[in-house]
Amino acid sequence: MDLDQDQVIFTGNIARFNPVDPSRCNQNQNINWLRHIVSVHLQAIGFNKTRSVQWDPGQAQDCNLYSLLGLNPVMDDYLAIYLGQHNASLESHLAPLFSDGLVVGFETPPFLIALFDQWQVPYIDVILGPLRFFPDLVPALRSNIPGVIQGLSAERLGEHEIQVMASWRQAHLAKKALRYFPDDSLLVVGQTAYDTSQLSGSRFVDLAEFADEIALRGRGRKMLFKPHPYATREDRLAQLTLMKKLGAEVVDDNIYQLL
Repeated sequence: MDLDQDQVIFTGNIARFNPVDPSRCNQNQNINWLRHIVSVHLQAIGFNKTRSVQWDPGQAQDCNLYSLLGLNPVMDDYLAIYLGQHNASLESHLAPLFSDGLVVGFETPPFLIALFDQWQVPYIDVILGPLRFFPDLVPALRSNIPGVIQGLSAERLGEHEIQVMASWRQAHLAKKALRYFPDDSLLVVGQTAYDTSQLSGSRFVDLAEFADEIALRGRGRKMLFKPHPYATREDRLAQLTLMKKLGAEVVDDNIYQLL
């Protein structure tokens, strides 16, 4: 594993297409965001050159995996790429793109992580953690570079700091006029379709699959449904129709107020 190069290569889930416009990757903005955030810090320690590997016709290295493989940007083909089923076919094309620098990824998919490990390409992957009640985003990191995680452990957010911030948020909300819901209310939280959190094995699950379980758990209780703010209009309508049929009240309150 060679870290002598002074170049950083930014990438991410280059197979993830935009559901509204399948000809575009919906992760480019996240890759560009990460590049802007960390480039100045990496330059300060000697990484003077940066570039990106993205699926973007505007980039010098447009990495459209669907064109390369003769596939279509549909969910079945996406999952096959995501899960590494096409890695053997992608190797010869992708290897030169990542061979000359440190890779910094935004929520890098499993198929790329497997290839980086196979090629011994050094990487640091940035994953947005679930702690969204802090003043800023809290990332998690993973890396195949010996010593990186150990070296960064001094900056790790401790359990005490998390509890302090959670208590501060609770105190802040205590000052607000909140709607009352019974303590045993059932809160169902919506998600965007095809989010990675919805992946089960080799397929995506859907809220409708859990309708019977939701109905069982909500029997005799107040049921609330909080739609995801970024769900498409079509997905939002389908989820709202289902949850109203199950007797849920649709709420748009702040999620931390509801919790």
